[in-house]
Amino acid sequence: MAELDQQILAFPLSDRHAEHRLAQLDGVIALTATMFGLAEDCDWEALTVLQGERDDLVREALSDVLPSAFVEAASEKIRRLLAQNDELLAVVAQAKLELAQRYHHQRNQTQAVQHYLSQSA
Repeated sequence: MAELDQQILAFPLSDRHAEHRLAQLDGVIALTATMFGLAEDCDWEALTVLQGERDDLVREALSDVLPSAFVEAASEKIRRLLAQNDELLAVVAQAKLELAQRYHHQRNQTQAVQHYLSQSA
């Protein structure tokens, strides 16, 4: 009886529903590509908004068990998403490094100006 209960709980989605889930994953992939541009432009507010939307889409797309016929396609899309995520994190890390360098440069310039003004006063 317990085995029957497990089969009922793991009843796969219909093909149409599974195709919708795969389309949602495609949407997440496209959204992530948009996020690259935002990260490169240092638009952190818009990137944060899209990250929230992306998280919701991923949760929804992966919320159900897919029929075995769709598992390979879903796995490939998930691998692509993971690769995109790694690339996005690298872009963000590089932008963070560049911002830190600019901040330090600007701070040094400000200190130099303050030093000059204190010497000439």
